[in-house]
Amino acid sequence: MLFGRRLVLVGVLSVVALVSTGYAAADGRKGGEEDYAMSTEFRHQGIAYRIRVTDADLEAGPSWDPEDGSPVPLSVTNVCLISKAELRRYVEDPETFRIGDIHLTRFASTKYWIYKVNYRSKAEDVARYFAGVREVQTTFHIVVLLSGKCPPVERVGSSGP
Repeated sequence: MLFGRRLVLVGVLSVVALVSTGYAAADGRKGGEEDYAMSTEFRHQGIAYRIRVTDADLEAGPSWDPEDGSPVPLSVTNVCLISKAELRRYVEDPETFRIGDIHLTRFASTKYWIYKVNYRSKAEDVARYFAGVREVQTTFHIVVLLSGKCPPVERVGSSGP
């Protein structure tokens, strides 16, 4: 296995710098018949969700080495378009969300990268800003691979009271 079972965040490029909440990346873990290079969980409207990326997902796309001077294979503009289309699959009101931040993250010491796109509810973002609250609760997250594909967002269950 190319990546082992451990996700090491070597570099995070914050493309849009706003407060990021709800992402909890975990070491790859056994899930059924596959090992996951990354598993991340978040909550949206009281429901827990999970996104898992496998080694095969990463290997199916291009690699990239920023130190050789080449441009990233998937532009931020395309990531925004792809992630918005993916968001529409999971939320009833995608037009009420806006991108809060985008992170480009490398897997361990490999040349494989992913984008993590964090969406926030526009209404709650504004209300919390004026109330002086920095942490936004109504968020939804999408992962975009350099291949332009998105691993599925799986509903895990209720997050409690």
